[in-house]
Amino acid sequence: MPPLVLARSSEHLASKGCDGVVMGCTEIPLILRPEDVEVPLLDSTRLWRRRLWKKPWIVRSGVRSSERSDVGS
Repeated sequence: MPPLVLARSSEHLASKGCDGVVMGCTEIPLILRPEDVEVPLLDSTRLWRRRLWKKPWIVRSGVRSSERSDVGS
């Protein structure tokens, strides 16, 4: 998908009131950069990596997040 299509789609969503666009595919951040659009882009891979860095027990313990009382803190 050409970057122009992604940029236009992001701008269209922003014009409809969207506060940010989640780039939910690992390849999208490789072709669409924050400077390409006016709406904030949320890189799901970066957000997940940051979450794991702060809460590594989520993956290591095998405990589901619904079983933890401190999830989301």
